[in-house]
Amino acid sequence: LVFDASIVIPTYNESDNIKKMISELQSVFSDNSLDVEIIVVDDDSPDGTAKIAKQLSEEYSGIKVVVRTANKGLSQSVVEGFGHCSSDIIGVIDCDFSHPPRLVPEFINSIKQGNYDIVFGTRYTDKGGIEGWGLKRKIISWGATSIARLFVPFTTDPVSGFFFFRKHVIEDVRLNPIGYKIGLEILGKGNWKKYGEISYHFKNRERGDSKLGLKEIVEYPIQVLDILIYKFKKKVRA
Repeated sequence: LVFDASIVIPTYNESDNIKKMISELQSVFSDNSLDVEIIVVDDDSPDGTAKIAKQLSEEYSGIKVVVRTANKGLSQSVVEGFGHCSSDIIGVIDCDFSHPPRLVPEFINSIKQGNYDIVFGTRYTDKGGIEGWGLKRKIISWGATSIARLFVPFTTDPVSGFFFFRKHVIEDVRLNPIGYKIGLEILGKGNWKKYGEISYHFKNRERGDSKLGLKEIVEYPIQVLDILIYKFKKKVRA
């Protein structure tokens, strides 16, 4: 089966969400006549997330379940998921419904039609927005976004975790999955020419636990520095 796209879902303790997420994605794919491969990458969740995903893979075709027991982390999971994608178009979506599944076809079609090499979901436009965040979370996001836009000023939401791209964008690219913003890593290092954005409303998770911790926040400036060094070396070699 040739898939229209592959979508990576990183999970940890998402037993409350995984069944609903996959079911909703499958409904969206069916309504839009799309065959999309789903790659669930689970960091060995003690709540049985992977087991539920494996059961769903028997119900739906095109679902792969990858269980990781070492080097755990959000970005690490996503990068490992890329290696299991068989389509030319690859995407990432969170399992907690902070990213709306109904928009996935819009991402896929905008790339399939040749408009873009990479498309980011953005919260920071007139049509986008964020629901359910406290002041602390808003300040962290604003700070991370402001830092990132110093070297990718054309983006409104460079730290978004909801994005799609063509596989060639990451070919021969040394992705260093530290921190929690792998999309920024791809944006800063990837082989792309045409960039696009799709507005969406970010909703805070209702069930399960957030994967954002102190470790990820501390690693973020290290990740930014690594991208800047990578870009500088690439410019010097050119």
